Amino acid sequence: SRRSINNPGEGFRFFAHDFEHSFFNVYEDRTGPFGETEQANFLYSNPYYLHLDLIANAEYKMRWADRVQKHMFAGGALSPTAWSNRFNALAAEIDLAIIAESARWGDAKSGSPLTKNNWLNARNDVSNYLSPRHSIVVDQLRADGLFPVIDSPILAPSGGYQQSGTEVTMTGPANSTLYYMPDGSDPRAVGGSLRSGALVFLSNTTNEMLIPWSASNWKYLSNNSNQGTAWRNLAYNHNSWNTGTAELGYGDGDEATAITRPDPRYATCYFRKSFSLANAAQISNLSLRIEYDDAYAVYLNGTRIAGNLPIDPAFNYFSNDAIEDTELTINNIPTNLLLEGNNVIAVEIHQANTTSSDISMNCSLSATRANTSTPFQLIGTGEKKLQVRARHNTTTEWSALADATYFLNTTAPAALNLAISEIMYHPTDPSPTELAAGFIDADDFEFIEIVNTGTSSIDLRGLYIYDAVGFDFDNSTLGTTLAAGARIILAARRSAFEFRYGTSLPVAGSYTGNLNNAGETITIRDDNDAIIRQVSYQPINGWPTEADGAGYSLVAITPDQFANDNNGSYWRPSNTTQGNPGTSDATYWTSWANAHNLTDPQADPDADGIPNLLEYAMGGNPTVSNPELMLSLAITPVTLNTITDDYIQLTHPQKYGTDSVLVFLESSSNLQGPWTTE
Repeated sequence: SRRSINNPGEGFRFFAHDFEHSFFNVYEDRTGPFGETEQANFLYSNPYYLHLDLIANAEYKMRWADRVQKHMFAGGALSPTAWSNRFNALAAEIDLAIIAESARWGDAKSGSPLTKNNWLNARNDVSNYLSPRHSIVVDQLRADGLFPVIDSPILAPSGGYQQSGTEVTMTGPANSTLYYMPDGSDPRAVGGSLRSGALVFLSNTTNEMLIPWSASNWKYLSNNSNQGTAWRNLAYNHNSWNTGTAELGYGDGDEATAITRPDPRYATCYFRKSFSLANAAQISNLSLRIEYDDAYAVYLNGTRIAGNLPIDPAFNYFSNDAIEDTELTINNIPTNLLLEGNNVIAVEIHQANTTSSDISMNCSLSATRANTSTPFQLIGTGEKKLQVRARHNTTTEWSALADATYFLNTTAPAALNLAISEIMYHPTDPSPTELAAGFIDADDFEFIEIVNTGTSSIDLRGLYIYDAVGFDFDNSTLGTTLAAGARIILAARRSAFEFRYGTSLPVAGSYTGNLNNAGETITIRDDNDAIIRQVSYQPINGWPTEADGAGYSLVAITPDQFANDNNGSYWRPSNTTQGNPGTSDATYWTSWANAHNLTDPQADPDADGIPNLLEYAMGGNPTVSNPELMLSLAITPVTLNTITDDYIQLTHPQKYGTDSVLVFLESSSNLQGPWTTE
């Protein structure tokens, strides 16, 4: 591990190594201790030795347990569904490339050439290792006192975007009490006592079997047909499929419904089971029990919830790994996949090869329903946190922390609601006062303004800029929620910006790098590297030249229209020098018309031939005749392709900031049309 001495606020970074020693014995216990003899020797100091010293501290052990809960449960990175999906996605990326890889290297290390099948077997070995490993590690941690025996509460919904007024249900283990704090902080105090002000969540829970084990009326299909992916969805019509009672399969002799055994074996058999559900919002937990042979995937209303198959396997895909009947239980399935009324579970079982001896499928789906006597509602807007612990009524042991973050009346960022609204890329030189204060570089006064053009708050988590300049929105000093209509400022150097503009503006932080005066691309991306908005500005080619060192900023005329981002005609100089960060300097038609007691944009109360809408756009006064505002005509010499000639030049004024109107000159060769701006 290491830590930068130049950044004392940054913690240690730990580097993993020796991955080639992984994925052997599924019961391997790596929780320690391992009979260390050099723990007191500083030369052998390492993070594991630090851990051994720290576990004597109860607060460290609680924090450790909280991290286990965060990462190994409720969709965390090490939860079974998450790591299975991640592993399958990685395998799918190289599935075809392995053919070429084996052709190139498959006979270099072995007398018997290695083919793609060898890779498939190795991939299946890892997948089969991962399936039971989760519960094994949890048991090992509990045995060593590194994870509480009492389960953590389950929250539904477990976070994400919600409407204000949404009720959160909390489900805990038997013989326990659930505690939470009104402000969303931890109800457990340092030392293990109950924090003052902690509230009790009371809930009566019942268990429901949505699909019983060995249920009847399963629909199944085994005819070597390609069903694509539509068969997983609720709307799919399975009426023509066969009907039977689970267990379904052949070859073992214990099947309730024997499926026809073809020779050679078909790769895939499909199964579907419909069920109905009322008051789906009361379901706080879902648990799946599955028996399979050889490989499987399970879908709830079209969304995959469990499996060791690759993502979207082909209908003729064989797993190449013969597995005897295996039974697993998968907990904490997302309850938001349930629908009010009709639902469907879909299962696909794939054979290992064309000579497989048997196939098996049985499945159940159980739910926990909470009827709350002390409901907890999410009220307000923006980010809200909730932390809940269960405390055993007899042993007083605390559970690990159930931690959720909600974004109320908030939406994800998109091109339709988030925009780059102002760019100061070429500021004026520092003033004498600024120079005296130590700000000697004009580039330090650059800024970028971001605006929420939507009607609800935006979640900024995961957004970043990494092109001309760099900024991580997770590090915003203003939080990661941007209210509707609100603006934030990214400064090149915060101290310089605040010296010039004051300290009252919404500065989210300083970006790295600087904007190029000759042109630059600024891109906002999300945590999947998808582009949200992108602007490529220039000081030429139709972009406002006033922004290139004359003290003005670039201002987007239509920030809500992402299609105009890279068209200089849809950008203007700011109304005043130094720009207008943190606010709009536009004057909109509605407010201008109200100020002049106007209602008709086409009327001409001063009879100067200029209707009200153009008076607004050109900076006129609708009550004072001023025909000079109209087009001016002049004969002007223009050089095109080294040839200078006289041309008719038409000019019209437009007041900066009248962004409700865009004025273009159009021409026609016959004054009848077509009309064009060319």
